[in-house]
Amino acid sequence: MRRLHVLWIGTKPPLPPRDGGRLLTWATLQGLAALGHRITFVAPRLDLGGDAAERLRAVVTPHLVDVSPPSTPRAALRSVLGRRPLSIARHSLPAMADAVEGLVRARAGASSAIGGFDLVHVEQLQAAAAARPARRRGLPIVLRAQNVESDLWRGVAGSTRPPLRWALGAEATRLRRAEARIVAAADAVAALTRADADRLETLSGRAVTVVPAASPLSYPAGDRPLPGDPPVVVFGSAGWRPNRDGAEWFLRAIWPTIRERVPTARLHLFGEVGSIGGRDEEHGVDRRPTPTSSSEALPPGAVLAVPLHVASGVRMKILEAWARGIPVIATPRAAAGLACLDEAGGLPPALDLAETATAFADAVMRLRDPEIRDRRVSAGRACLERFHAPDAVARRLVALYASVV
Repeated sequence: MRRLHVLWIGTKPPLPPRDGGRLLTWATLQGLAALGHRITFVAPRLDLGGDAAERLRAVVTPHLVDVSPPSTPRAALRSVLGRRPLSIARHSLPAMADAVEGLVRARAGASSAIGGFDLVHVEQLQAAAAARPARRRGLPIVLRAQNVESDLWRGVAGSTRPPLRWALGAEATRLRRAEARIVAAADAVAALTRADADRLETLSGRAVTVVPAASPLSYPAGDRPLPGDPPVVVFGSAGWRPNRDGAEWFLRAIWPTIRERVPTARLHLFGEVGSIGGRDEEHGVDRRPTPTSSSEALPPGAVLAVPLHVASGVRMKILEAWARGIPVIATPRAAAGLACLDEAGGLPPALDLAETATAFADAVMRLRDPEIRDRRVSAGRACLERFHAPDAVARRLVALYASVV
C-alpha cells in the first residue's frame, strides 16, 4: 500500500491526552505515522500548552485554529435556530470549515506525493461539519465514531428526572437523526466495537467496519505512590455527566462496604464528585483535581475502579491502566465492548467485574494478593498486545482508507 496523505479533522488537539478521546486520537496518529503515512491535523487550538505543540509536530503537520466552541447558551440558540443537536451545533465552527477549505484549495490538483490529500478522516460526528469543503471538492470521507452518541444521551436522559429528562431525551432524538444522516453520507465508517458497529448499521442502513481502539502497550510508571493499601482510584466528572454519576454512586453506595471490609484502603477521587456526608477524612476519602497526566492518578500499587452505568465505545482509561500495570474493577456496562471480553466469551483474568458493594469489596480484597494482581496486569497487557497495538490498529484503519481512495 502506498503512503497516504490524510487530512484529519478533530474537535480538539490530542495533547495533553487527559481524556479517553484524546488518548485514542494520539495513539492512532502515532500508529499511522509509524507506518509512514502523512497526517495534516486540523482542530481548534484549545488548551494545547507546554511541550505539547512540539510533540504534536513530531507526529503530524498540525493546523490548529484559534477558535473555541461557544458557551452552552449560545450553542443552545444555534441548536434551536439551526434545528441541530446541541453537541453538533456547539462544534460547527465556521473558522474550522474555512481552515479546511483553505488547505484543500491550496493542494487542489497536487498528488499526495507532493502534498495533496488522499482522503479526509473525521473524528466523531461533531467534526463532520468542518469536512464539507473537502466533500465538495470530491475527497472521500472516512468517519470514526468513538461511540454511539445518541445512545449515550438516551442513557443519560434515563438517569435524570423531568424536566431535564425530557430535554435530554429530545437531544438524543435529534442526535439519532443526525447520526444516521452523517454515518450514511460518509464513504466509510469505523466503530470501536462490534456492538457499536451493529447499532450504527441499524441507524443508518449502511455497513460499518470494526477497528479497535489503539492504545500504547506500556507507559512509564508514576513515581509518587498514593496513600492506602490499596489506593482505589475513581475518575469523576470530566465534562460528562455519566462519569460524575458513576463516581457519586461509588462514593455513596459502594465505598462504605469496601472501607468496612478493607479498613486500610483509601479512595482517591479525581475530578468533581458530590459529598458523602460528614468529613472525607473520616471515610478514608481524598479529593483531587483532574490530573494533567494519568501517571499522577495511576501510580504503582493503585487499583482503578470504573463504576459507570452509561457507556458506549471503549473505556480508554481501562486500556491505559493496563498499560501502566494497574488492575481494574469495572461494572459490566463499563467493560462492555472490550475485545478480550468478547473473544473469550466471558470474564478475562485481566478484569474484575462488579455491580454490587459486596462484589467490589471482594475484588479489592483479591487484588491485595500480589500473585492475583500480577496475573491481572499480565493478562491486561496481553489484551493490549493482541487487540490494541497502535501499529496493528493503524493497518486496519489504513485498509479502510484504501477501500475509498
